[in-house]
Amino acid sequence: MHLTTTITIFLILVYCHGYYISSVLGIATPCTYISSKSGEYYDVSPLTSCELNGYGVSQGNFSFQINICSNVANYGCSSNQGCCQLVRGVTYDHFDQVHSQISNNYDCGITSSGAFSDLPSSSDPNQKGVVLTYTGGNTNRSAIITLLCDQTKDSPIVRYVGETPSLTFRFEVATKEACPRTSRAPQLEMCPVRVFLVPHTHDDVGWLQTPDQYYTEMVKNILDSVIVELDKDINKKFIYVEQAFFWRWW
Repeated sequence: MHLTTTITIFLILVYCHGYYISSVLGIATPCTYISSKSGEYYDVSPLTSCELNGYGVSQGNFSFQINICSNVANYGCSSNQGCCQLVRGVTYDHFDQVHSQISNNYDCGITSSGAFSDLPSSSDPNQKGVVLTYTGGNTNRSAIITLLCDQTKDSPIVRYVGETPSLTFRFEVATKEACPRTSRAPQLEMCPVRVFLVPHTHDDVGWLQTPDQYYTEMVKNILDSVIVELDKDINKKFIYVEQAFFWRWW
């Protein structure tokens, strides 16, 4: 039996190494592309939003969250989507004030369906970049994200381009990360590591000794000392598991 406080550490590590390991589905989605026209090598894995919030862009009553080679989450769409459409409705309160709120969410592209292609032939021949397409959304919704090379853009600039009658939504992202790379070495971009420390007890109610013996000799001291430490710092937290002991101490 262990009466010392157990520290449980959860590590969530996302490593962008040409592949994005999805923390939602555990799938790997390629984030590199070799141009079929020029042979140039692209690696846009640094554009993956580690927080799974993706990039937001609005157009009228619509807003979208898109991610590059990964899912968007927390917006009401399915957890496997690389693009989520949010439709905002207008409501009025009893003071006739206008309010906007999300009325519907639509999946508009499964992350694992993501496919890269060259820029369309109609593009400026001097423009570098790649196109990422997601398919398989609600009622055949899809998303086409054109990633344009712009060495002056350290942070991605996302723009909504438009919608086709077949519910294909088009976006443009201007970024230096969409420029061809001279080296095919993996981009050593690492998402932040989150470490969760959860202090809690593991006090068996009776094992090698009786519950009374454990409580008197060890458990009471644990609870007494923890309360002293919690009183010193209101930001500290502690989880006590064994209610039989806690009831007796209380």
